[in-house]
Amino acid sequence: MNKAADQWEIWSGSGWRDGNNDEIKNWKNKLSTFAINGYGAFGARRRTAGPTKDRIEEARESAEARQRKADEYERRQRDDAIQ
Repeated sequence: MNKAADQWEIWSGSGWRDGNNDEIKNWKNKLSTFAINGYGAFGARRRTAGPTKDRIEEARESAEARQRKADEYERRQRDDAIQ
């Protein structure tokens, strides 16, 4: 996977937040700037592959945790509606 695709995974897994925890409003511009400047994961210049992979894994785990919470919430809502 290339660095831009890795960065996409990180941003999507972090709920579309950048390294400063600011909301990403225009991902196309953000990714274009990333490609031009060559920034690594969450804005650190030229990170090595190891930290980038760690950030990707953290972002995926965070996304999975958010999905589990959403699923649990929906299940509770259905259970409450049935009772």
